[in-house]
Amino acid sequence: MVAAPTGMKTVNIVGAGLIGQKRLTAVTKLQQRGHAIRVGAVHDPFHPQLAALAKSYPFTPVDHLDEILAMPCDLLVIACPHDVAVATVNQALDRGHHILVEKPLGRNLQETRQIAAIVQHPGQLRVGLNCRFMPGVCALLHDCAAGAFGRTISVSGILGH
Repeated sequence: MVAAPTGMKTVNIVGAGLIGQKRLTAVTKLQQRGHAIRVGAVHDPFHPQLAALAKSYPFTPVDHLDEILAMPCDLLVIACPHDVAVATVNQALDRGHHILVEKPLGRNLQETRQIAAIVQHPGQLRVGLNCRFMPGVCALLHDCAAGAFGRTISVSGILGH
């Protein structure tokens, strides 16, 4: 693993599927635009996919979850399937990581409460909602802010992708 330059923020990612790749791309674009941020390491149990991504992006591929959880980082993105996300979040919280976990936080209220109970301090855990930057959602927010629909009181909708 390459050490981050002073002042550089390091993001590690657990899960290299669709959303993990979107987070990887987003951090890489921020870095390319001059922001002091980089992806340090990525873990995914599907090693062929991880190896293919490592050819296109500058990060350290990590084979084992325990290994990436032991690595220091400023933010740990957890973008893995829901059936393993809760255990992964719990392990990462136990190690003191700051976490961005993809929605949902838990598959039910009990899992969500279990995670909330072990958060060590405010701001340690954030839940990502990746739809807010979709072009249609951005256009809707712009139109609402511009008053295109009058005074917005509430919005309900169904969004699929």
